[in-house]
Amino acid sequence: MAIELQAEIDKNRLRIANAQQLMLDGKLSATDYREVKNRYSGSTIGYLMFIITINIITIIMTINDNYVIKKIFTTIKLNLLS
Repeated sequence: MAIELQAEIDKNRLRIANAQQLMLDGKLSATDYREVKNRYSGSTIGYLMFIITINIITIIMTINDNYVIKKIFTTIKLNLLS
């Protein structure tokens, strides 16, 4: 899951960079560039927050030996990944 999300993040960053280059070349208006940037920046931030959340849950599960906490976080993680 994280690999697919990272691939989407990379694609979105490339789309923004391509749009910026088109704007600098005069082939895309500044308004259109901002539209592209806003669209793909938002989803990229969402993907990053998802990855961070999964990593935090994994760390908590690793360092905490409490069975109940591990069970709760495993359930949360599985729900996030589904």
